[in-house]
Amino acid sequence: MAGSLRYPNKVFSGGGDSTGADFPAGAVDYVCFKVISTYNSQDPSQSGQTQQPVDTCYLYIPSSLQVNYSASYNSVPLGAAGRAAAEALKSSSSLDLASAIQGYAQSAGPEFAFSTVATGLAGIKDLTGTAGANLNASQLSALAQGKIFNPYMEQIFEAPGFRDHNFSFKLIARDKKEATDIYNIIRFFKINMLPNLSGYTAAEQKSAQQTQAEAQDQAKNKDSSGAAKPAAAGTNNTFADTLMNTPGVSENRWLTVPNKFDISFQRFVGAVEGAISSNNNQLSLYKFKRCVLKSCQVNYTPDGQYTAFAPGKGINDMVVPAVQIDLSFSETEIITSADAAKGF
Repeated sequence: MAGSLRYPNKVFSGGGDSTGADFPAGAVDYVCFKVISTYNSQDPSQSGQTQQPVDTCYLYIPSSLQVNYSASYNSVPLGAAGRAAAEALKSSSSLDLASAIQGYAQSAGPEFAFSTVATGLAGIKDLTGTAGANLNASQLSALAQGKIFNPYMEQIFEAPGFRDHNFSFKLIARDKKEATDIYNIIRFFKINMLPNLSGYTAAEQKSAQQTQAEAQDQAKNKDSSGAAKPAAAGTNNTFADTLMNTPGVSENRWLTVPNKFDISFQRFVGAVEGAISSNNNQLSLYKFKRCVLKSCQVNYTPDGQYTAFAPGKGINDMVVPAVQIDLSFSETEIITSADAAKGF
């Protein structure tokens, strides 16, 4: 439990509980948010992925818990020719393919004829500048024959969607420890969803100095005609040197990529301190792919009225007795059929 936060922190054990709880429980289920640091904190420019959790937060299962699976399809009107081409491409040989395309192309004759007439009418309208109907082939057919061309609509699969996960928690401070925990839980999500500013690394400074020295050497070495020797790409580094040594710019040149989250459902069992079983006791509701936190909304007046109490001596105490936290996560990988079979 080192380096982690938990709300509620107390797990009631069954039987004669000293807290007087009406419904004591031997276990409590939580949503576990484990932070994954993507980049080395010592040198953000290096992509040395540690893949080690740097912090963890456990929050109770919210009253609303649901997951949505989506797939993107596009409705496409193939038309007779498109349908013919799709069928022809299923042929097993090139001869069958050529024959099928030729045969199916003939069936597009009426569609082609009406389209030609519609195009001609539009041309006459544009040429004369007179008002007139702007009809397509199906509309002309409806007027002339009382029927339209079958559009041969097909649902074309494009891609599965990324799953989003939304959680809403209401946290109430019942004592000084819970007030401190709530304060730190809010900081936990804010800190890990946002980037940091980063300056040039020692390696980048050294490289810039070497490049500047090379540029100066080349400026001194001229050929017999007095023209400077061609400089290597990027050696004219006066502007870059100024940029790297400008206060307020050199220190804030980069934005580091925020941390990601591994989310799971965990069950705490045992005494008041709440120990996780040896197999990590992950609940089989559904699994999560790695996520990014896109939104963290904190409501300090969840009951519609501002209420506060005197702050304690600790600097991490919440002065409001209740807050509501709304979190919106998005997964970084798509869910496949094989993933769904594994419990995602």
